[in-house]
Amino acid sequence: MSKTEHTGGRVLLALGVLLAALFVLSFRLGRYGVDAGTTCRILLSPLLPLEQTWTGNEYTAVLNIRLPRIVLACLVGCCLSSAGAAYQGVSRLSFHRRRNRGSSPAAMAGRIRATSASRVPDRLPMSQ
Repeated sequence: MSKTEHTGGRVLLALGVLLAALFVLSFRLGRYGVDAGTTCRILLSPLLPLEQTWTGNEYTAVLNIRLPRIVLACLVGCCLSSAGAAYQGVSRLSFHRRRNRGSSPAAMAGRIRATSASRVPDRLPMSQ
């Protein structure tokens, strides 16, 4: 295992922990805040036999209102990152270069179509 693979695993672990922490803490936002401990107990209550120490309003706010919205936000973020990775992979465009300021959607669609429809080199010249 190379040092890069080991560091990549640590980064993914740190990002996963950060996502989990923000997932739980995001329940506190909004007009009706629910603390993190109560949120965790409410989320675990369908799985474990826990004594109910929360109100009906807190239960409704967590499970029926905020949980679907927070899960949806996480899924949208996953979809957008996958779309960006696919866009970069199909276009073989390195987004980390300094002079690369991006591309218009029409230009990128034309480049992808030209690359896939004909026998052109892997790397087409890009205007900088």
